[in-house]
Parts: sequence; C-alpha cells; structure tokens
Amino acid sequence: ISLSEEAFINLNTTSFQSKEGLERFRTSALLSVPLSKAIKLETGYINQHRFVSNAPDLDEHIASAVLNFS
Repeated sequence: ISLSEEAFINLNTTSFQSKEGLERFRTSALLSVPLSKAIKLETGYINQHRFVSNAPDLDEHIASAVLNFS
C-alpha cells in the first residue's frame, strides 16, 4: 500500500498558470497485488482538489488499474 499527498504551489503566474500560491492538493492511494511471479496488478485512487478563485472549488476523482509485466 502506498499513500501520498501533494501540494501544488505556484511561485508566479504565466500565460498558462494564472493563479499564484496554493493551487491544488492531490491525494492518492495505491495497492499493489502480485498475481504471479511475473505479473503485478496495481489499483489506485486519486482525489485532486483544486482551489478556484471567485468560484466553487473543484474535486476530481480518478480510479486506475495497471498490469505490470517483468
């Protein structure tokens, strides 16, 4: 099991990044399960909370599944 929390802080503004300061938090959880000696399944969930100026904040939810072969 892997858990992580990331904060995205913009130090300035550009044409593609109009908000300075704290922009978003990204929280993720990943579970890795061996299916055989050579195959591993990784499933996960990511929640991204974006702080929006002059509007309601946004929450984005992502589910993922990955097969790794070695």
